[in-house]
Amino acid sequence: MSDAAAAFRETKSFCTVRGYQMAYVEMKDDNFESGNGETLVFLHGNPTSSYLWRNVMDPLKGNGRRLIAPDLIGMGDSDKLEDSSDEAYSFLNHADFLDSFFKNCIGLDGEQDKVVLVIHDWGSALGFWFAYRILTW
Repeated sequence: MSDAAAAFRETKSFCTVRGYQMAYVEMKDDNFESGNGETLVFLHGNPTSSYLWRNVMDPLKGNGRRLIAPDLIGMGDSDKLEDSSDEAYSFLNHADFLDSFFKNCIGLDGEQDKVVLVIHDWGSALGFWFAYRILTW
């Protein structure tokens, strides 16, 4: 592992989602205030991790923003599911993990927080699903 990768890994936090640990990077400006700030959510593709966004997130820090980049379940530093079948890693299962992560780990409230999605590959489908679902929360 390169020094840059090791340093990036050190910035990760962990949260329990449905009995599994999900890793994520959070960069929050000191002036960020929930309900008034802007949250940028970075969703990576398959089979990468939040590391994909390392050179994109850093220049976007500040200006009252909060930046969040989770490692999707089964990828990066997030736990791998015991069942490695296609069904276990289905789109809807990934979407459920993300819904729980957003609500329970980072307190993302689509009604109060302005959310900007930065999405790639598999993360694009999940991001569009999240944008649709947030309307029903």
